[in-house]
Amino acid sequence: QQANTDKTTFEVETKDNTSGMTTKEENSIEDKNASQANSGASIAGPILSIYLVAPSGSTITAIVETTESVRAPGAFTVMAPPEGTNVSWLNPIAGQIFSSESGTIQLENCPKAMGDKVKGSFENVQVINEIDGSTQTLNGDFDIALYAVSGALFCTEAPVNDMGGNMNDND
Repeated sequence: QQANTDKTTFEVETKDNTSGMTTKEENSIEDKNASQANSGASIAGPILSIYLVAPSGSTITAIVETTESVRAPGAFTVMAPPEGTNVSWLNPIAGQIFSSESGTIQLENCPKAMGDKVKGSFENVQVINEIDGSTQTLNGDFDIALYAVSGALFCTEAPVNDMGGNMNDND
């Protein structure tokens, strides 16, 4: 592969909706080290699980549910867990757990096999702390490796040209 694609990376900005203060959750690891504990993604049936783990231990988990009608690549509407596409953020330093309320997860591709990259972004994902009601907004990008595959996402396949259009007919 090209040298610039062998890293599992993410950078997500978190904004406290009360104070307006922003922080960044980010990491970059070798693709071969991708895992639930380190950062990475897995597929189980039509569900894509994304684990973004910062060096601090802060972990953003996103569940993206593909269906017949909502396929990858595409925009997935974020809901409150446990149903559908949802996000949770565990911030162990602050001792806080946030769960999603709204927003969008954009998937730019449809990963299928071990080692494939999962590329996408969080777009104004609102999360709430169930204990004190405080909210945060998550925005940012991820480009992470699939470390486990069991099943397949619903994908929008590129149209296939059965007429041999890839052949050079003009000899």
